Amino acid sequence: FEKKNQRIAFVTATGPPDILYWTPNNSFLAGTWQHFAVVVNGPLGRARVYINGELIISPKFSSRQFDCKSGLAWCGYHDNDVGAYFDGLIDEARYWNVERTQEQIRATKDIDLPPNDREGLVGWWRFCDSYEDYSDQGNHGTEVGSPRLELISLPFGITCWPDPCEAHDIVFTGNREVCIGDTVVLGTTFPYHRYYWSTGDTTSTTRVMAAGLYSLIAFDSLDCRETASVYVNIHPKPEVDVGPNITVCHGVDTTIGNMPHRPDWRYVWHPSTGLSNSRTPVTRVTADSTRTYTLTVTDDIGCTAEASVLITVYERVLLNLKDSVSVCRGDSVSLPLQVLQGEEPYSYLWSPSRGLDSTTIGQPVASPDSTTWYFVTVWDRNGCTAIDSILVIVRELPTTMLPDTVYTCRNQEVILPLDVYPLRTTMLFQWEPTEGLSNPAAQRPRALIEEPTTYSVLVTDLYGCTAEDSVTVLFHPPTIIGISVMGESTFCMNDSVLLTATPGYASYRWQTPSRAIPDTAGSLMAREAGPYIVSVIDSNGCDAVSPPVRISVYWAFELPVRVTGSNPLCPGDTVVLETDEGYEGYYWTDDSGAVVGTGTVLRVGHAGTYRVFAHDSRGCAGRSQPIIVRMAASPGTAILGPLEVCLGSDHEYRAAPSSARSFQWSVTGGESQFTPDSAILSMHWTEVGELSLRLRIIDSTSGCTDSTEIRVTVVPRPMPVLVGPVEVCAGDSASYFLEHREGVLDWQLPSGAEQLSATDDTIRIRWPVAGSYYLRVEERAPGALACSGTDSLLIQVHALPDIQLTMEPPSSICEGDSVVLTATEGYDRYAWMTPDGILDTTSNTLWTGNPGVYTVSVSSPVGCTATSDPVEVTVLPAPEVHVTGPRHFCVGATAVYKASLANFTSCSWSVRGGMILGDTDRDSLVVFWDGLGTGFIAVEANNGACSALDSLTVEVADSLHPEIIVHGPLSLCPGDSVRLDAGEGYLSYEWHTPLGVLYGQSITVTLAGTYRVHVTSFGDCAGSSDPFELRVWNPVPPVVLGPTAMCPGDTVVLEASAGYTDHQWTNGTIGRFLEVSQPGSYAVQAVDSNGCTAVSSPHSVVYYPPAPVPEITREGNQLVASVSRSWQWYRNDTLLQGEVGRTHTVTAPGRYTVETLDENGCRSRSDIIDIERLRGLATVRLPHLRVSPGDSVRIFISLEGTAGLESAGAEQFTAMLRYHSSMLVPLDGTNPGQCEGADRLIPFSGSLSQLLNGALPLHFLATLGDRDSIPLLLDEF
Repeated sequence: FEKKNQRIAFVTATGPPDILYWTPNNSFLAGTWQHFAVVVNGPLGRARVYINGELIISPKFSSRQFDCKSGLAWCGYHDNDVGAYFDGLIDEARYWNVERTQEQIRATKDIDLPPNDREGLVGWWRFCDSYEDYSDQGNHGTEVGSPRLELISLPFGITCWPDPCEAHDIVFTGNREVCIGDTVVLGTTFPYHRYYWSTGDTTSTTRVMAAGLYSLIAFDSLDCRETASVYVNIHPKPEVDVGPNITVCHGVDTTIGNMPHRPDWRYVWHPSTGLSNSRTPVTRVTADSTRTYTLTVTDDIGCTAEASVLITVYERVLLNLKDSVSVCRGDSVSLPLQVLQGEEPYSYLWSPSRGLDSTTIGQPVASPDSTTWYFVTVWDRNGCTAIDSILVIVRELPTTMLPDTVYTCRNQEVILPLDVYPLRTTMLFQWEPTEGLSNPAAQRPRALIEEPTTYSVLVTDLYGCTAEDSVTVLFHPPTIIGISVMGESTFCMNDSVLLTATPGYASYRWQTPSRAIPDTAGSLMAREAGPYIVSVIDSNGCDAVSPPVRISVYWAFELPVRVTGSNPLCPGDTVVLETDEGYEGYYWTDDSGAVVGTGTVLRVGHAGTYRVFAHDSRGCAGRSQPIIVRMAASPGTAILGPLEVCLGSDHEYRAAPSSARSFQWSVTGGESQFTPDSAILSMHWTEVGELSLRLRIIDSTSGCTDSTEIRVTVVPRPMPVLVGPVEVCAGDSASYFLEHREGVLDWQLPSGAEQLSATDDTIRIRWPVAGSYYLRVEERAPGALACSGTDSLLIQVHALPDIQLTMEPPSSICEGDSVVLTATEGYDRYAWMTPDGILDTTSNTLWTGNPGVYTVSVSSPVGCTATSDPVEVTVLPAPEVHVTGPRHFCVGATAVYKASLANFTSCSWSVRGGMILGDTDRDSLVVFWDGLGTGFIAVEANNGACSALDSLTVEVADSLHPEIIVHGPLSLCPGDSVRLDAGEGYLSYEWHTPLGVLYGQSITVTLAGTYRVHVTSFGDCAGSSDPFELRVWNPVPPVVLGPTAMCPGDTVVLEASAGYTDHQWTNGTIGRFLEVSQPGSYAVQAVDSNGCTAVSSPHSVVYYPPAPVPEITREGNQLVASVSRSWQWYRNDTLLQGEVGRTHTVTAPGRYTVETLDENGCRSRSDIIDIERLRGLATVRLPHLRVSPGDSVRIFISLEGTAGLESAGAEQFTAMLRYHSSMLVPLDGTNPGQCEGADRLIPFSGSLSQLLNGALPLHFLATLGDRDSIPLLLDEF
């Protein structure tokens, strides 16, 4: 003891020079019990001096060896300083031949040394009643100088004498095995009176947080003392490793967790949303939104730790692509792909490439030569993908069949015989020019030309595919027909002459002065006077008429009778008999001889024989030949044939046949074939709808005609369009469906095709064998007619590729080894089916070390896929080996390493950089590390078939410098956390944080500030890390912009302020903008540029007050709305274009409303005003007249304008004219009316057409009145 500097010295030596360790100056406190200890490591040349368990100084010295059993151990004396005895009390001295740790020194410095903590104790002098050594070494002490022993009372648990009191063994309560960071409450089962814990507590319990030996001195109510100690073991919290944060695409599976599974530990993930298993350390997660998952791990002791991993989910890529588009053969079409969601820029890949102008743009132009499925894969900037497809249906161009030339007769229509294949339900025809055509939009219009004309036609089918054709219409060459008179053309009565027509025609129709003779020979005996003509139909069906030939007949006193009209008489007709003038005494008789008329003309309406008698100027009598007037029967008949037919069908229509009748057929909407004058008509129906068939019947005997008509409904045939893949692979199945199905289907499968299923309009077929096949379908429409149509597809079935799979080596392998799988060469891509999923590569080889069944699939150039036979990889279990032990310490440390082994038969250790102490074939190894630098320790296990190796790398240094590993971001958002890890292999960890001191290899923190870690290891090594500065952001909330009020029924858009991402509104809507159609309070959550989430203040949207409902009043035919900012009129809920004024003039009946806008822009609709009839309006004009007395005055009242008169059904009118009676007097039938005072009222009426045409003048005489002018007024109209 050195009184001057108040310090204590420790001296150790076996000879000079002594090694002296002084405690710091003033480290000795007078009047205070203090514990002093020194630990010396001779080989390392280092000592450690402790006061009250705290390390004070750690000096170095030159290395020397010590022999603890030679020399003397002095207590309270220095042999080189005579008289330097210690002036004070020494309670106890202990001497060891092993290094004591600071924890051991702290735990036993002021308690009796426990029996289980005396290993290495070589001297223990308690100074009770002697200088006896209480260790088992017998190093008893002797007095030097004049020390004395005295009984003292100590404030801690070191005793000397047996307690005379009755012993109460202290039994402790409280958990002895606890987790780091937890608090242990130690207590006793016996209720003592006073307590003195080694922690300094004097209560019945003490609360501890560190591992160590804790002692208690307890006094009962009799002041009897008991002492006892208990060791509390602090277990570190389990190490939790969830792996790094992950970014994935929406809907993609990923794996979280990065630690092995221990059966005696418990694992819980939170939340469990999207997890395949929330109770394992490693699990699969299907990501649907950005989310933080936290893994809580509880070890077999019950210690709990947790760690979190952030999965950032990129939004899915959404595509919009039609199911199919049509294109005409030879044309091209843009593929209308739209990317609805994702992050630009996008990458595209279309396949197959044939027919595309590009495979890497969003909307390529497709020009396929056959119907093709195109598939597109889209990647956004985050690598998220989406796949869609579109069927490009190649439509065949319509084929037209139209002759180059057709001929027609003059003044006769001809059908333009256009045929189109295939003929579809909806086709458009456009003929040019339109002059002379019955219907320029019909497939086969009728043409009536005045000169040769070329017609062109454009045919467009329902898919927009077109074809063009043309035809020239020419006249047949003219036919020459004439009459030759074989003799004189003038002759006496009762003579005759032969008329001969141009020969070469099948039949002739003669017209004599008295009658027509159809279907006769080419000559005629003429007996009557008058003109003769003949007509024929040539080989082209054209009519030709000869020039007339006139025959003159002289006869005495024979009166000619001219018959005007048809004879025989047709029912209801009359005939006029007329003779020449120049005679006298005309009279007519019938077949009874009765006189039925006089004069030169007689009109006859009945059958009979008639003559006319007269005499000439000389009185000579004469008469006519008897004129026989006959009455013919009506040739009426009915048409027999079907009244409902299918489009394109052929049918016969008949009338009752008769040789005395001729028949003239006319039709609309079809192609007719019939022999002229035949009673049978053959029809080919080419147009859809209700069409007419008309028959005109001519009685050749009487010349009477009749007509009849029927309406034939032509029903369209189904036009099935068969759609489906035309190129498939052998063994594949494909679906084929019909567009616009209307009826019942009859599928006609080729031989070899296998029907899998069929629905109303779809059939699924399996094609087992390669080859070419025709698939046909017939569609029958519902109903009795059952009209049908067909379509077909040529299916090309391609053979599957040949693929083989081999394995090298073919035998089993050990865990960690691998085999190579080799597939047949020659294919572009290989899809490997492995136990872990599908791997798509361009290589025909695959290296793997995972057990399971493997196959590979390839595709041929036409897209056919085949899969190899399976190959099974067997993996033999390797030994399980895991080395544990310290990894950081200083030179001279001795460490124990253990190997966890399983499935092994033998093991061996190897060390580099250290010295092995003991055997190397056990599951533990002792190593003495005697050099600086990096060392290596490994253990290899073998089970006869496989071997496994595990190793550790250790760092041996003078001091430690741990590195803080940050598991997570370097800056945090509020509420987030990050795990700081000092690395494994140290003996102890002490973290200095803004919250204070924490313990453990890793800590999870949330507060901003500076963090350091201090570590210790074997060999008295210690050190601290560099400081780590953690920053916590303070995010600024986004702001909601937009209207605060809206009209009921409207929608407004709210906008979140710029500079944020991942917006989500309170109603769940994703995106920066929100369409709002209901009032309410809306807020948005978004992520700022630092990745922190913030929520805006609520933004309220309310309804404007309801807009006033407009009212409509009617004034005649005008509707007037109430006052507003704007108006829009509607009729029958249809907007009336341009009707935006306050008034609207009604022009048609209907249900009228008006819509108005108030000052807030809110709309309101009026009640309906129903206008059933218009009110007729007329503007009548009275003239301004300037007259003189005595003038005749005509007043024309005219109608200048009307509105609604026709709709109101007005045809007649009545009116009342008022004027001063002194000026005008009614004339010429003008109603004189009546006087009313000085005025005269003149009523008049008539039709509106007369009034419009000015055909109703009123006639007056102007008189000298008592005034210069008078007004003309209409009192009524």
